[in-house]
Formats: sequence, structure tokens, C-alpha cells
Amino acid sequence: MKDPKNFFIFFSGILWATSLSSFSKYSPFDTTNLCGKDANKNWLRLLVSFIFINIIPMVYIYFTFNCVIKKKDLDFSSFIGVVLLTIALAGIIRIYHAIIFTRFSKYFYNNKLRNNINKEMFHIENSKSFCNNFFPGLAYWLFFGL
Repeated sequence: MKDPKNFFIFFSGILWATSLSSFSKYSPFDTTNLCGKDANKNWLRLLVSFIFINIIPMVYIYFTFNCVIKKKDLDFSSFIGVVLLTIALAGIIRIYHAIIFTRFSKYFYNNKLRNNINKEMFHIENSKSFCNNFFPGLAYWLFFGL
């Protein structure tokens, strides 16, 4: 693999495959509950999850792959650039968490599901803060993506 584009796809695949397990605790694609009680919340969660987990990373990878990475040969500086562009994808995890399960969680979850997620993952004191998740995620995109 001497092409920077191949390295970018390789590292993006590894990062995204390892990140998918962190999304499952939010029940992003819970299609069994789309009808009935709390259907509006479930549909909204499904839509927002689809946009953040599928569409935004795909657009980012497409843009980076076709517009940013122009070199044909891989030297050390282009290798580091590819790795940094890939790390920028990690910001989506923080931004997704900030939107789906902090200040706005009442729009996506009923109380029972929200309490179950709280028990499972919130042993860290500031993990429920919108600002503590959104702005670091945005910083990933700005710092590593530029």
C-alpha cells in the first residue's frame, strides 16, 4: 500500500469498526419499537442516528478521499496527514453522544430506557454534560481535519 488513499480507507475502516460498538448502548437503530408507545421518539432517534452514524462519516470520507488527498506516493508527511484526517472521524462519537444523550435525551428516549442507559454508562461525573462532549468532538473535527 503506497497510495495515501488506500491508507486513509484502511485507517478509517479500523476506526469506524471499533467505534460502532460504542454506539450500540444508545439503541440507535431500534426498529422493533418504531410503532406504538413512544414511536415519535424512536423515529427521531433512528433518523438522527442514521445521519450521524452513516451519512456524515460517508460524506466526510468521500470529501477527504476525492478532494483532500492528492498525492500519489506515500511519504512520511502524507502518512501522518492521513492518520490525522482519520482521527478527525473520532469527533463524531463525541458529537453524537452530546446530541443524542445529554441535554436533548428527553426527545429521543422514554424514562425507562434513559434510566437503563444511565445505569450502564454514567459512572463518570461529567459525561452527561452537553458542553463536555460537543466541544471536544468539534475540536477533533477542526484540529485533526484541518
